[in-house]
Amino acid sequence: MKINKVSNFDIRVKFILIAFMNYTLLHRVSGFLEWHIFLVLFLLFIFEDKYLKSLKFFLIFLTLQLLEYYVVDTGIFSLIIVTYRKMFPVIISANFLFSTSTNREILNGLRKIKVSDEISIALVTMFRFIPTIKKNFIMINQGLKSRGIYFNLIDILKNPIRYYEYTIIPLLIFCNNDVENLTIASLTKSISIDKKHSEYNVKKINIYDWSLLLWMFVMVVLMQLR
Repeated sequence: MKINKVSNFDIRVKFILIAFMNYTLLHRVSGFLEWHIFLVLFLLFIFEDKYLKSLKFFLIFLTLQLLEYYVVDTGIFSLIIVTYRKMFPVIISANFLFSTSTNREILNGLRKIKVSDEISIALVTMFRFIPTIKKNFIMINQGLKSRGIYFNLIDILKNPIRYYEYTIIPLLIFCNNDVENLTIASLTKSISIDKKHSEYNVKKINIYDWSLLLWMFVMVVLMQLR
């Protein structure tokens, strides 16, 4: 049985990291500070043993830099590249949260920052539900291909009702079953009870969290002094 590695960082610090990256987006950080921020993000993934993700994000960032400075100068494509590069730290920090935290940890973290159960349970359920849509869609397409039924863009445009019948309706049925399973799981775990919930792994702020918080504070000061 595979055991998920416990993250080195508290879930609340990961929330703060996402907020900090949104702050850098508003300040349009560039140059040395931008490279420094991305370097720390890459190191965070390495610190959590996510080497491939760190390499993938580094290559994407490097590609965006090369496209902006050496390939594209003007036009709408340049605007898209610059916008995506500016939003990239937010995307990476959100990916860091979801790839290093379980749904239970996210739910406990939302409760610790006093988010109401109505909102936190809805968010966690959504995060768990959305990936199943893609899996179900792939499974439906594989089932159709095994029966010799193929849909390309032209087929969908020519006969959208047939595509809806073979793909969308089964997908809705799968989604309905997933919703029922998630509801049963929530009731079984007494997730809606108002009393304090017990935690199997009690995560507290440690030296790694304080180091990351201190780094974010220093970066905010540097951005204000620019």
